[in-house]
Amino acid sequence: LLSRELKEATRVTSLVSNSSFRSVTLTNAVDRVGISLVWDADDRTLVLNETGSSFLTNKLLLTACDRCDFTLYNHAVTFGGGKASLNPAMNLADCKVLGLSWSCTTNLGKITNRITQSTRIALRNKLN
Repeated sequence: LLSRELKEATRVTSLVSNSSFRSVTLTNAVDRVGISLVWDADDRTLVLNETGSSFLTNKLLLTACDRCDFTLYNHAVTFGGGKASLNPAMNLADCKVLGLSWSCTTNLGKITNRITQSTRIALRNKLN
């Protein structure tokens, strides 16, 4: 669900980041849909909000989410030290790839389960 929605976005329109709240907003100009990923530290949730669409409005993606970070990349690759890395986007308009990383923790009695994941999703329909 998340990958499909983000891949079809045409541009990033907003990035907000502070200690208790992070969000990234994208638009799909082709389908006339607005997409927001919103992380709330107090609620420990990651929610996908979609506007302009009748089939989805709010979707809870993660609970017990202790950390979530969004990183914007352009499509240029830098080679060094035997590996390739994406370059950070200098502004919203340059973003071609969205990086998303998160960490979730749950406690089951004496057992603590921590999961950390990350992904990078290319905006296939990016308009220049």
